[in-house]
Amino acid sequence: MRCDEARSGRSPHRGATSGRLKWTFAPETPFFAESDPLIGRDETLVFAGTEMGTSDAHHVYAVASDGDLRWRYAISSRTCELGIDADGNVYFGTEEGIVHAIDADGDQRWTYDIGHEVCAAPLIGDSTLYLGAIDGALYALSLRGALHWLYAAEGPIATSAALGSDGAVHIGDSAGVLHALDSAGKSRWQVSLGEPIRGPLAVGKDGTVYALARGDLHAVDLQGTWQWSVHIGEIYSTQAPALSPDGTIYINGDGGQLVAVTPQGQIEWRKDLDGPGPFIYPEGIITVGPPIVDRDGTIYHGYRLCCVGMGQVTALWPDGTERWVFDSYGVIRSLAIARDGTTYALTDGELYALE
Repeated sequence: MRCDEARSGRSPHRGATSGRLKWTFAPETPFFAESDPLIGRDETLVFAGTEMGTSDAHHVYAVASDGDLRWRYAISSRTCELGIDADGNVYFGTEEGIVHAIDADGDQRWTYDIGHEVCAAPLIGDSTLYLGAIDGALYALSLRGALHWLYAAEGPIATSAALGSDGAVHIGDSAGVLHALDSAGKSRWQVSLGEPIRGPLAVGKDGTVYALARGDLHAVDLQGTWQWSVHIGEIYSTQAPALSPDGTIYINGDGGQLVAVTPQGQIEWRKDLDGPGPFIYPEGIITVGPPIVDRDGTIYHGYRLCCVGMGQVTALWPDGTERWVFDSYGVIRSLAIARDGTTYALTDGELYALE
């Protein structure tokens, strides 16, 4: 999720250069996308979805790099996000509190019953699986499904854990506390941000942790010292920052804006994003999925147009000028960049491959 264990939103690969459509994956029974797409072994793409027209047909899908369905794994309740390791094994928790591990062929390896809803992506680090749950605990499991330890936070955990450059595991909770733990589950430091932390964290190359709390982006350094905050806007709490190679932080703001923030916490620019097609959209109708950045600093983001069911993927140069646009009739959920530059856009019902 978010390109790496640091949740940086920065891909090590160069993304699509033209925005041309290579192929579309659209199963016979459409789905509501429930997770970010992840790229695993052999460039297979995996994501979670719930079939439209039902509330209990939940699956993890695996799609090959040519757009063919490789396998589909059925689960009994909804999952929000996935994790994938170097061998292609997929890990995730569910609303029922069951953690699943499935192999690269879609066969179940093991399950573990936490007993509480898991609504964040698992972090895979140091041969350990870290998952936060709504009971306010971070669970550390072995990759064979045995509990190592659990850590009690100050409130329910809806954020995906992020791995720091010093090996620290970072989480945020609904009480507004940002935590740093060592690999044994011992607290290194805690910082209160004063508002619930519900979106993914991001950790920079220098160990700075970026967290969004009620529209304010905060920066906390490697030692747990609060550095700065900047008001981004009244935005969805699940938005996530993307960290560019030069340290600029990109995040979505009010009414379809993309905001660029300097490493010192100053707003560099705001770009108003226009909806696709010849339509006029009422103010505030445009929302967007979290941006990602490629190795050259190109910014990719997907529109989600409420009430209309249309979307758009746009690539921007680092200064915010437009590079290319791809129009979609699906609601863009999230993006991923493959080794060969293919940029995947996941919508409700379809997966697009762009070049």
